[in-house]
Amino acid sequence: MIGKRNASNAENIPVRRASTTGKHVAAGKALSAPLHKRKRAVAKPGQIVFDVKTYRASKETLITVQLFPKLAQPIFALPEAPTLFARDNLVRDFGVRLFYTLSLLAPSTPSKDTPIPARFPVSLPANAPAEGPSYFLGVFAPNSTKVTLHPAHHDVLAVHCPRLPSTIQASPAASEIPVHPLCLPDPQSYALLSQYMYTHRQDLLLASLLPPGSLPSNPFPTTAHLSSSPKTAEEIHSQLLVVAESLAKDFTQHKLLGGLSTVHGLWKNTVALGVDDDGLWEVIHAAWGVYLTAAGWTDSRLHLRKGELIPGFQ
Repeated sequence: MIGKRNASNAENIPVRRASTTGKHVAAGKALSAPLHKRKRAVAKPGQIVFDVKTYRASKETLITVQLFPKLAQPIFALPEAPTLFARDNLVRDFGVRLFYTLSLLAPSTPSKDTPIPARFPVSLPANAPAEGPSYFLGVFAPNSTKVTLHPAHHDVLAVHCPRLPSTIQASPAASEIPVHPLCLPDPQSYALLSQYMYTHRQDLLLASLLPPGSLPSNPFPTTAHLSSSPKTAEEIHSQLLVVAESLAKDFTQHKLLGGLSTVHGLWKNTVALGVDDDGLWEVIHAAWGVYLTAAGWTDSRLHLRKGELIPGFQ
């Protein structure tokens, strides 16, 4: 049995180191705190600062939130052609079926008083569209004892996540599969990243990142984004601008900052695992720009030019 998670998380050091090494130390430190709140903070070059009112115990407090106009996209080593070929084939031919099989095994969060087992039973219906998962990932945050179990297929992670710890390996099919601990910066957004790795559906990821009903029409295609897919058209900029205008009218800054927090969490996990996929990064930049533009329009001091924080494509 794997005991309750201790605060050191020493068993999963490789992933924690991965996001703060090499060229990315400065970017990692700077961007790990866009949502950190400081009283009366002064904006540094390239930052945007919002004043937000909070209420605790009937007391009003004015705080500031520092944000960067764009989340840094690290320069990863280019995936080798065989890896891209294998990734495209896996997603195109099996991705949706594998993901549907995962949906039959919903993520679970054991209580903090329940030890995490070394192996976990798996039971799939006879008509499951694909083979069962290779293992469960026990996803947890640094200095946290909360663990959420996510089923996963090793082949999918292997072609997407070069920074996956080497201790996580495929196992032969069995009625019980292993549980591997995985420390990530933002466990709450791992499910979004997992869905994208299986389906490569930009439209589904964007819809999951934005509030329900905020997309009158999704600017991204309804097909899987592959390495051979054409770049996103510049025309979607105007569609994203309409979404930002709608969010600025209908949502408070607190709600918008909550959406930014989710996008930021997805970004941190993407960097930590080294996922280098153009379609994924396009959606991350688009969602961040939409939320930031909407939040900026709610603060008249910023004098933003129309849509300047929404990324252009091509």
